[in-house]
Amino acid sequence: MKRLALALGLWLALASLALAQNPTCPTRPPGDTTNACASTAFVGAAIASIPNTAITALTGDGTATGPGSVPFTLATVNGNVGSFGSATQCLSVTTNAKGLITAASVTTCTPALGSITGFGTSVASILANPASVAGGLTQTIASGSTALGTGAITSATCATVVTAAATSTGTTDVVTASFNSDPSAVTGYIPLTSGMLTILVYPTANNVNFKVCNNTSGSITPGAITLNWRVVR
Repeated sequence: MKRLALALGLWLALASLALAQNPTCPTRPPGDTTNACASTAFVGAAIASIPNTAITALTGDGTATGPGSVPFTLATVNGNVGSFGSATQCLSVTTNAKGLITAASVTTCTPALGSITGFGTSVASILANPASVAGGLTQTIASGSTALGTGAITSATCATVVTAAATSTGTTDVVTASFNSDPSAVTGYIPLTSGMLTILVYPTANNVNFKVCNNTSGSITPGAITLNWRVVR
């Protein structure tokens, strides 16, 4: 009998120890925040009730989807890609409020003269003046070659004026003219004690004019001759 009681006591002790290591917990009411033992079902329900606030995707200026480590792809904001600018072409860009370049193009560089450094004082002063203004650079307005007439010119008269087109020439311009070859052997231009022909040169609007006059006492039939001329301002 004593042996039976001892065995029963030993079994109860072992059962109590097993229950202490793996207890069976009752299901707690929802919202219970005590330190009481809770069932697996209660814990699972509590976890399921936690809102899922994890980021699962990115949109807007870039996109990314999926769990774990995924690539972030920037959105295309400028379809005109490539290299821009050169020694003569300046880069022009447009940006949005986020600092992204939304457009890019090039334009011919036309800086103000005053912003360019490295010129000597005299060079800068000359370039600052428009053409035809005192102290500025000159430019050729028109130029050409014109053959003079060969008809007889009686004493103390002038031949019909020879006119050549000179676009943009004005009456205030100066016409420079010279023979395109040595005229001293050409009839009418040979140096003689009796005199020689005189050429009058003058501008009109968009033209230059050449009039050959005879200052001698006799009629002269001039030989063929050509003048090179230029209008510079």
